[in-house]
Amino acid sequence: MSKTPKVSPSSRNTNKSSNPPSLYQADITLYAKDEFDQNVVKFLYTKAFPVSLGSIDYNYRTEGEIETTFEFAFSQLIVDLL
Repeated sequence: MSKTPKVSPSSRNTNKSSNPPSLYQADITLYAKDEFDQNVVKFLYTKAFPVSLGSIDYNYRTEGEIETTFEFAFSQLIVDLL
């Protein structure tokens, strides 16, 4: 017979808001480049956090970058022409 662990109310996750904790948030900066590899537009996504992650295929025997896809949500998008 298995026992269900007892979890005290103070240690339960009671964050029921739709905002993720700040530990999962970061600002993301992306740059658009022209044909001369110069930055022309800066995209700043504030308080971004992941909402989904694609599969990761990893093989330790092969070299190269590991590629995946992801989606993220954010609080604000600031666009600057450079």
